[in-house]
Amino acid sequence: MTAVQPSHEVTPKFVEEITMAELEADPYPFYERLRKEAPVAFVPSLGMYIVSTRELCMQIAKDSDTWPAVISPAGGRTFGHGALLNSNGPEHRDLRDMVEPHLQPSAVDDYIDDLVRPFARELLERIEDNGSADIVAEYCEPVSVRALGDLLGLGDVSTDKLREWFHKLSGSFTNSAMTPDGEFANPDGFVPGDEAKAEIIAHVDPKIDEWIVNPDHSAISHWLHDGMPEGQTRSRDVIYPNLYVFLLGAMQEPGHAMATTLAGLFSRPEQLERVVDDHFAGIDRLDGLVNVGIDEIAYRKGRRYLVVVVNHDTGQLVWAGEGAKKATIERFFDELGDVRAGEITHISADGAEYIGAVLAERAPGAYWCMDPFHVLQWVNQALDRCRSRVMSRIAGLSKVERGRLRWALLKNPDNLTESQERLQSIVVADANSVLARAYQMKEEIRHILSGAYSSCWAPLRRWLRKAEACDIPEIRTLAPSIRKREVQIYNAVTCQMSNARVEATNCHLRSLTKRSYGFHTPDALIAMANLTRGGACPELPHRN
Repeated sequence: MTAVQPSHEVTPKFVEEITMAELEADPYPFYERLRKEAPVAFVPSLGMYIVSTRELCMQIAKDSDTWPAVISPAGGRTFGHGALLNSNGPEHRDLRDMVEPHLQPSAVDDYIDDLVRPFARELLERIEDNGSADIVAEYCEPVSVRALGDLLGLGDVSTDKLREWFHKLSGSFTNSAMTPDGEFANPDGFVPGDEAKAEIIAHVDPKIDEWIVNPDHSAISHWLHDGMPEGQTRSRDVIYPNLYVFLLGAMQEPGHAMATTLAGLFSRPEQLERVVDDHFAGIDRLDGLVNVGIDEIAYRKGRRYLVVVVNHDTGQLVWAGEGAKKATIERFFDELGDVRAGEITHISADGAEYIGAVLAERAPGAYWCMDPFHVLQWVNQALDRCRSRVMSRIAGLSKVERGRLRWALLKNPDNLTESQERLQSIVVADANSVLARAYQMKEEIRHILSGAYSSCWAPLRRWLRKAEACDIPEIRTLAPSIRKREVQIYNAVTCQMSNARVEATNCHLRSLTKRSYGFHTPDALIAMANLTRGGACPELPHRN
C-alpha cells in the first residue's frame, strides 16, 4: 500500500527527521513539540498526518462530514477494506449495527457472570497460590482474549492461540514505518500477521458454513444474520476485516486498560483513595456497629503496623490506621464518637495492653473478648519450647520423626495424619513424662476454649491453679498471662467471639502486600483493603 503524500505546506525539519525507532522509544517529547510548533503535521516516517492538540482532535471528532474516518497505512494493510475503523457513512452505520448489540452494557450484564468471571476467578486463585504474577501476561490478556473468543463463538480455540493471533496482528498493525517515497519500510513485518489471518480463516470458515445454516447465539453468527433480508447473510468480505479488528483491538483494549489502570492506581495512591472515597461518599461504615474485631498487622519490615477494625457481623473492614499503639485505637474511637461507641456490645481483640487501656476508657460497657486463638497460640508456644528442651530424652524416634514431632503435638488431634498420630501416641503413652503432661495441659485448655463445657469458668480456674502449681517451667511461666486475661477469655468462650474474621482480613492484606512486593506507605494498602474487604464495589460507567 502506498501512502498519500501531502500536496501543500512545508514539513518542519524535526518532523521530517523523526524516525520510527525514536517514536517507539519515547514519543512524548515529539508530541509536545508538535503541539507547540506544528499541531497538524504530515509525519513521513508514519506516512500520515498527526493532529496533536486536544482542541483540534475534538473539532475533528465532532465533524464527521468534513473529517471522515481514516486508518494508518499499516492498519489498512492489516485489516483490509471494510473494517469499522476505516469506513464512513451508511457503511459505518451498518457495521456499527452489526457489532454493537453484544457490546451494550445491558448485553454485557447478561453474559459477564457466566462468560468472564469464572475464568477470571480461576486465574486470580492461581496467582494467589503462586504469590506473584506478571499481571498483563497472566491475568489481563488471558481474561480479555478468553472472554472475547468465547463471545465470538471461538470457544474451541485455546487461550494461548488467541493470544498468539492477537500479538501477530498487533505486530502487523504497528509495523508503521514508511520510506520517503511512501512505501512500507519493513514489508516482512506483515508476514506474521498474514500467517495469523490465514489460520483464522482456515478455522472460522467451516464455522461460518455451519452458522449460515444453523445460527446460534455467538457474536459472529449474529454478524452474519442480523439486519439481513430473509435467506441472506453478510459476506465473508465483511466479516473477516472486522473479526481482525476485534481480535486485535477488542482483545488489547480491555486487557491493557486493566493493567494501565492498576499501574496508575498503585503508583498514585491518592487516586486509589479517591476511588474509595467516591464510593463511600455519603456512606458511614462506622454506623450501626455492634460487634467488632480489632487486630494489628505488619505491612512492612521495621515494625511498621496497621490496626484494622472489622464488623464482626458482616466481615467487612470498616477502619484501618497506621500504627499499633494506644493513639491508633483512639483515632478509631474519635471517628466513631461516644454515642456510637456506647452502642458496641462486644469487642474481640488480642491481649495487648494498649488495646485494653483504650477499651476501658472508650467502650467500658462492651464485653472485651480475648481471642481464643491467641490464647491457644500462647499455650502451643509453651508446649513447643518444652518439646525443644526435652527432645533428647525421647527414645524410639528416628531423626526424621523427631523433626515431625512438633506438628504431631501442636495440631488438633482430629486433623493428624496417620504418621503424626503414631508419633503423638508415643509421647502420650508415657503419661508421667514432662512432654506428655505439657501436651495434656494444651489439650485441656483447647477443650475449654472450644466451648466443650456448659460453663467454662470453673474449668478455666482449675486449669490455672494446675498450671501455677505444675513443675513444667514453660507452663508455669505462661499461667500469669492467662490469669491476667481470664475474664476476657471467659467472655470470648461464653459469647462465642473470636478474631477469625479479622484474621481473614489480615490474611488478605498479607496476600495483597506479597503480590505488590510490599508497600512503602500504608495509604495504598489501606485503599486496596477498602476496595477488596471494605465492600467498595464502584459502579462502572454507563451502568444503571
